[in-house]
Amino acid sequence: MDKIYFNLPSNQWHGFDSESLWGQKIYDNLYEIRNVPFYVQGVSFGDYVKVENIEGLLWFRSTFKSSGHSTYRVILNKDVSITEFRSCWEGLEQIGCTYEQGEGRLVAIDVHSNTDIFKAYNLLEIGEQKNIWNFEEAHCGHNIN
Repeated sequence: MDKIYFNLPSNQWHGFDSESLWGQKIYDNLYEIRNVPFYVQGVSFGDYVKVENIEGLLWFRSTFKSSGHSTYRVILNKDVSITEFRSCWEGLEQIGCTYEQGEGRLVAIDVHSNTDIFKAYNLLEIGEQKNIWNFEEAHCGHNIN
């Protein structure tokens, strides 16, 4: 696997100017994303992306094919215990979602293409209403039409 670098917009809440994601080479400059983005918008786990090699680093250029996965970013509220998080997380896990834990209170959630996106979104809203987390959509790859 190789690191693929993504430029991030300036002046974002996180303060980073780039993020790297793991990619599995498919063919020449075509890679499949193999982890959940924490900061990148518009890309999800399993997407096929085109890259450009610039001075030995692979930089994202475009999405070639969507995997149908969606990505949500969750920030756990202060004083939320791991038990409280897990109690809200269970519903998302039961419908096929997975997550990667970032630094601090940041969690990146992958909603599989076979998962009911409306149910997942509803469960994310319930966690927000219970004051467990705040969330934002980083990419909706599901066909919602």
